[in-house]
Amino acid sequence: MLDRRNFVKLAMGLAVAVPIAGCSSSSPSGTGGSGSSSEQKDDYTVRIPMSTSMCAAPMHIAAINGYFDQVGLKWESVPLGDNSSLDIVASGKADISYDLLQTLVQRIANGLDYQVISGVHYGCIKIVASKASGITDVSGLKGKKIGVPTSLGSDPAVMLQRVLTNEGIGCTADNMEVDMQVFQNSDLEASLTNGSIDAFVSWDPYASLVSKNDGCPIIWDQTTGELTKDEYCCFVGCTTAFKNDHTDELKKVCEALQMACDYIVQDPANAVKLMVDNNYVSLKDQELAAKLLASYKYGLATKKGKESFRHCAQQLSDLGIISLKQSIDDFTDDHYPTVDGIDYSA
Repeated sequence: MLDRRNFVKLAMGLAVAVPIAGCSSSSPSGTGGSGSSSEQKDDYTVRIPMSTSMCAAPMHIAAINGYFDQVGLKWESVPLGDNSSLDIVASGKADISYDLLQTLVQRIANGLDYQVISGVHYGCIKIVASKASGITDVSGLKGKKIGVPTSLGSDPAVMLQRVLTNEGIGCTADNMEVDMQVFQNSDLEASLTNGSIDAFVSWDPYASLVSKNDGCPIIWDQTTGELTKDEYCCFVGCTTAFKNDHTDELKKVCEALQMACDYIVQDPANAVKLMVDNNYVSLKDQELAAKLLASYKYGLATKKGKESFRHCAQQLSDLGIISLKQSIDDFTDDHYPTVDGIDYSA
């Protein structure tokens, strides 16, 4: 069984590193153009990392359809390589990033100088059980072996803790009622089908593909689970310096992303095709990908996003994954500010 003290230590330390793998790969390096808006006053070139995460679709579509240019943004794409977008931001090589909620909360709690601006879409994490296990819901995970991808600090691993705790299944040192095992994300399917584990937690599209291809039940879905159905999953944010020094450019980024969200909602199938055709993502099942994008309910949400941030921070604090020297409300207000002119409701 996993030692809780080691889990918390690893979770805090390893939260640094996981790119948005699911909703995943590496990134094309293009350069955007400068917009033609006569109102543009800031000549700063905004540096935007472009991952190949499926759920980062608004970033891709804003680039492909020219929305960044239409709003008058001068910008350039920053390749990620093997780094997460937050790693690129922390290194000073990018201004904006698009990240999963739990990674954001952990990195900020560990000292990252960062401002969260808005929620963008709902959940892309799922728990899949093997057919042989007979598990049909979360309650059936008690006493079982559960695979987690990449590290104990990955978003799916932390989400699993939240789900187990909400179900009343112990995941503390003095009450550990599951056996969590770390795998590379791509190895989870084989480990599930050969009986090494009874279930796994992972991002989309991987989790949904395994379920579809192998007939394994999805026993928990972030978009529909009571714990998270009203909680945003991925967020756009930026460095504190960028927010303070280039507020107008930040507004343009958000405007372009909302245009992209509207496009995805209206035509998720073509959004997927555009991303694949322009080499932003590699997807084996475009029809499934379109259905997943439709289920995420894309649309910027500043206030609802802030409540999601607060809720997640409280749970991670209760679990001992983050340790704060201030109240949850102060932590939230300090790192999820209200920015004049940026107010979106999904």
